[in-house]
Amino acid sequence: MESSDVLTEQELDALMDTISDEGVDGASGAALRDCELFDFASRQHMLLAQMPALETLTERHAAALEQMLMDAYKMPVKVVPAKVAMLPASQAMQGVTEPAGINLFSLGPLNGVSCVVLPGDFLSFLVESYFGGVPGASGGRTAGKELTPTERRINDVFCGRFLDCLQTVWKDKVALTPLVHSVEQSPEHMRIGSEDDLILRFSFAVTALECEFSIDWCMPYATLEPLRARLGVLPPEVRPQASADWERHFRTALGSVSLEITGAFFTRTVSIADVLTYREGAIVPIQMPDEVTVLIEGVPFSMGEHGVINGKKSIKIKDLIQQGGNAA
Repeated sequence: MESSDVLTEQELDALMDTISDEGVDGASGAALRDCELFDFASRQHMLLAQMPALETLTERHAAALEQMLMDAYKMPVKVVPAKVAMLPASQAMQGVTEPAGINLFSLGPLNGVSCVVLPGDFLSFLVESYFGGVPGASGGRTAGKELTPTERRINDVFCGRFLDCLQTVWKDKVALTPLVHSVEQSPEHMRIGSEDDLILRFSFAVTALECEFSIDWCMPYATLEPLRARLGVLPPEVRPQASADWERHFRTALGSVSLEITGAFFTRTVSIADVLTYREGAIVPIQMPDEVTVLIEGVPFSMGEHGVINGKKSIKIKDLIQQGGNAA
């Protein structure tokens, strides 16, 4: 190759300046103006929108955790769930400080590995609460790269109760069998799935004795994808029938339900002083009425006459009481 075929540095600079000055115009510029930026997060929102039951399950899970903490540590606790988030696996552990209780577990029969992250400050708080100290008085846990043996034990106990609550809350959708595999303390090099996998993050804000903590449960989206139909809206064919069909439904499906029927023969007003004089063997005078009110499950149903038929005391229905309270 001859040296004359190669552009000099000055010629390259001049060429680049020419391209920069001309810019983009004409048809190319119009085409660029017509383009719209693609929001890659919109796909994540669409996937979450297909599983609206996740929000309800998360709220129930938060309520179960709140009750569990109050029962276990005998102190006022508030647990508030955050919106279910979907993010890349590379971001799942961002913001987790070291050390922390990062519990890796599976949820049979689902595939994949999930984790629940318990902050070190939260575990230290539970240790102080459990052993009768003043939670939060020390201003947080002391510096250290590892959890103490007691904090690790509290982590194991709390993780087990967290999974018990999860199993109970989700049983209407799927029978889950949690199995803890390991516990890590450092988020460094900690990742669930491959870097491009989508992760569902369920966050719970815990407030106890003016101290605030965050508990995160992360799981691969691919783990829940087989349950998308169960976590979505009801298909049209299984939605409730129109109100016009309910009478026929009750007549056919509820005909054998047992109800309590009561005959109110009389009522009488007495004073407290009279009641205080009642003793075993005391006689309360009554006057049998001509009409008897028949009640079904405590609700007036009809008026009738009392008498005897086939040797058994009975009530003959005369008038049905309408819903408004008047006899028909």
